[in-house]
Amino acid sequence: ETVVTNINDPGMTLIRDLGLSFRMAGEDSVGIREGDPLSCWMEATRTSEQIRDGWHIRLEGKVRLTSTATDFHLTGDFEAFENDVSVLRQHREAAIPRDHV
Repeated sequence: ETVVTNINDPGMTLIRDLGLSFRMAGEDSVGIREGDPLSCWMEATRTSEQIRDGWHIRLEGKVRLTSTATDFHLTGDFEAFENDVSVLRQHREAAIPRDHV
């Protein structure tokens, strides 16, 4: 399997006048096995953080796309944290007909 990954994480940025630090990071990967086009997959993750005195929120999301001969399959996960405690978690799945694609 060949996998290509792109990582983007510039680190924390501080807005001094607001006393707010924030970070936006992401990672995208695509993989495929030679001679097997239906093995192709794509996965994207994103993280967003905001921090102030006594307050820290973080959002994490992940999406994965795969396919069969008849459908695209999409899965997504989302989680929100407040002061490193999970306050919301969601998972979604969908099958989307390829419609000759």
